Amino acid sequence: MAKDKLSQYDNVAASNTDVGGINLSEGVMVPSDLNNSLREIMSHLADFADGTEAVDAVAVDNLKLDGNTISSTDTNGNVIVSPNGTGNVEIAKDLQLNGTTNNWTIEVDGNDHLIFKYNNTAVLKIEDNGHITSGNDVTAFGTV
Repeated sequence: MAKDKLSQYDNVAASNTDVGGINLSEGVMVPSDLNNSLREIMSHLADFADGTEAVDAVAVDNLKLDGNTISSTDTNGNVIVSPNGTGNVEIAKDLQLNGTTNNWTIEVDGNDHLIFKYNNTAVLKIEDNGHITSGNDVTAFGTV
């Protein structure tokens, strides 16, 4: 099978006997095949770089992106998300802690108040002035 994508390459070098259908075998490969195989690899890398070719996992420095999981391979295990400049860090409404499904959500209401809910009931509200409301007092502010 012609290796037409990065995901088809083998991590054992000797198992990669072709690139894009170009035979890499010694004694068979002609000089033009070397040029064409390099061009083929470059097109595979370009497909990966522009997002049209996916791979199973990507490791960058101490981070690994595998499926829907970003994990740290560093000994401290910290993962810090910090946008450069004026960007925002966005967190989906539903929050899952310790890899288990739970009933917690985090929301921001129309007044920029941060609301923590359990079973769709507000249990903690942090206002933009730093005022924190918890327990039954949260319901006095109405539904979010």
